[in-house]
Amino acid sequence: MFRVLGAFGLVVLLLFPGAATAEGVDDPDPWEPMNRKIFQFNEGFDKYLLKPVAEGYVAGVPEPMRGLASTFYSTSFAPADGVNLILQGEPVRGIQQISRFLINCVLGMLCTVDVADSFGIQAESSNLGTTLGKWGVADGPYLVVPFLGPHTLRDAATIYPSSLMWTVNYVEPWQRRTVLQAGMVVEKRASLLKAEELIIGDKYSFIRDAYLQTRQFEITGEEPEDDF
Repeated sequence: MFRVLGAFGLVVLLLFPGAATAEGVDDPDPWEPMNRKIFQFNEGFDKYLLKPVAEGYVAGVPEPMRGLASTFYSTSFAPADGVNLILQGEPVRGIQQISRFLINCVLGMLCTVDVADSFGIQAESSNLGTTLGKWGVADGPYLVVPFLGPHTLRDAATIYPSSLMWTVNYVEPWQRRTVLQAGMVVEKRASLLKAEELIIGDKYSFIRDAYLQTRQFEITGEEPEDDF
């Protein structure tokens, strides 16, 4: 799946070679008609499958157990977070995230308890798209990816290489790996249930603007103007 979605971003990149390098683009969403169609597809998938499963997960699994799952998935991304922070010129923060992974997996009941937090090592998230952004690679146009939602063209092109940095993708056998991958999707969707209450106006535009502003802050550290 990650290869297919990563290839999707690369195909778009090849079809529109100037898009990823253009700076100062007035319209961040030149592909809005296509994006809205993919958005509607994703909304249908979410409405009829993903959201009901996430709601059932929240209703049926006690909060402490969900907390263990959340810690597990957060920890599973820590090595990737660490590598990206190092590549962004933050070696101390990066090594801390790698240490967090090792501490939690050794002392934290197979990464389900955040023991590292008690040592003062808090979780910090980062990704390859942010790394490329800090290296000067432009966002490119806004792009809605099937199943995965909002991205920039630059971020979409990192989907597959980023998946190679996720520790869960190396779990064997494949049946266990598939269960853990599916669990991450459900846990992530469940964490967004309450955030839906904040959406006002046109949902597509709201999500797009919120995503682009968040990415701007993560890469530049500059607070965006509040358009809501």
